[in-house]
Order: sequence, then structure tokens, then C-alpha cells
Amino acid sequence: MQETLLLTKNIEIYPPDYDDLLPDTDDVPLENPEHLDSIAVLLYSIREYWKDKDDFFAGGNMFIYYHSEPPAKSVGPDFFIVKGIDGTKKRLKWVVRKEGFCYPNFIVEFISPSSKKKDRVDNLKIYGNDFHTPEYYVYYPFRENTFQGWRWDYDLEVYKEEKKDSRGWIYSKELGLYVGLWEGKVFETVGKWLRLFDKAGNLVLLPDEKERIIAEKEKIKAKKEKVKANKEKERANKEKERANKEKERANKEKERADKEKERADKEKERAQTLALKLKELGVSID
Repeated sequence: MQETLLLTKNIEIYPPDYDDLLPDTDDVPLENPEHLDSIAVLLYSIREYWKDKDDFFAGGNMFIYYHSEPPAKSVGPDFFIVKGIDGTKKRLKWVVRKEGFCYPNFIVEFISPSSKKKDRVDNLKIYGNDFHTPEYYVYYPFRENTFQGWRWDYDLEVYKEEKKDSRGWIYSKELGLYVGLWEGKVFETVGKWLRLFDKAGNLVLLPDEKERIIAEKEKIKAKKEKVKANKEKERANKEKERANKEKERANKEKERADKEKERADKEKERAQTLALKLKELGVSID
């Protein structure tokens, strides 16, 4: 009896809702605001770009639980995308075994001084050997030479570093987009942000960037319409001025014709008067 007690003493029994009870966060704040903003940029960008799709999930600063059986094993990527799943479902954590053992297709880690080794060495093993995530990227905001990307080689079962193009971008087969650095202002901060670009090289816009561009286009359109209206008004005024001048010329012409008629009538009257006087004098005018 004592032996049986010893054998069962270390057996842990997990409740049926074990996965649901797993924590959503570790309550550890990110090291700097650029780190959080960088995550938000990617989240808003891909959600805006794929707003008509409902077969993907994008998560930021979220736990991924990847145990096949308890106890839990977890990592917390800064940004990840899982494709081919029900994207309409709301999630606070990603529990692989509750999601049909679907792992991320795309992961980004934003490096910080304390996570440099973990992001560049340790995570390569987890995201490669355990997840087989096709694409993994790292970047230390806003340090340009820290941007790197790897692609999982399924034949060799290793990550191979991806080469950047002349722009310093890497093409993501998983997203059908380029991943690279863009210098500009986001959330009131100017820096070199990790952004997404379409195949034509256009920046994948954030919702507020798109709204600003639309507003700017409307402003330009309104300005052009105003210029057009002013030109039309100016043309109408010139046409009116021309018509007034034409009317003035016609009035002067009529006045001249009236004077000419008046002169002709007087001349006729004078001739008739003269003819009568000559007739009275017995002078024939024939």
C-alpha cells in the first residue's frame, strides 16, 4: 500500500479546462514605447491590407502555448500570423492544440538589449525545430543594421538567412509582401520602422495614413475644383464683358445709323423744299 502511494504521489492531474485557464499575459511591460508601437504598426498594417480576408489571425505580444500535453510550454512572440484558420474568432492567446495544431507562418521579434540572445539564437531553435515556422524576422527599432530574416528549409530542417534586395527589403512568400525598413513619422515618432510593401513597392498603409491620404486628395481635389470654378467665373466675366462691349458697339452702330437716317431725311426734306420753291418760280427741274 505504501509503495502505491509513492508511485502516485508525483502524478499531476490537470483539469479538463486546463488550456482555458492558462494566463493571457505575464504582465511584464515592454522595454520601450518604440517596441509596442512597432508591434502595432504591423498589426494595423496587415489587418488593413487583408481586411477582406477572414482566414488568418494576427497576434501581437501574445502567448503561444505549444504543448501537445500538459504541462504548458509557451513563448510570447512580438508579432505573428497564422494562415488557413478561422479568423473571425477572438483570441487572447494561441493554444496550438486547440487550434488544430496550427503554428505561425510568420513571426517577428523586436530585439531589445535583454532579449538579443533569445531572439537571435534561442528562438531560432523553437520557431524552427518545434514550430517549423516558414519565416522569422528580427529588428531592433530603430537600428537599421539589425534587420534580419530567415526562412525554414524543410529539406535540411534548418533556418537559412534570407538575402535583402537593393532596397534592403526581404520578400515574404507567406504574405506575398516585402518586409523592410521605412523612414517616416508614425504615432508622432520619426524613425526607421519595420513596414510591409506590396509587389509594386508601395507602402502598406495604416488606417490613419490611408485616411490622411484620402483627406489630402480630397483637399487637392477641392482646390482644383475651386481653381476651375474661378477660371470659369473669370471666363464668364470676360464673356459678359465681351457681350457688353458688343452691345455697346451695336448701340453706337445704331446711333450712327439713326444719325445717318436723320441726315438723309433732312437732305430729302431740303431737296423737296427746294424743288417746291423752284416750281413756284416756274423753273423746271427735269
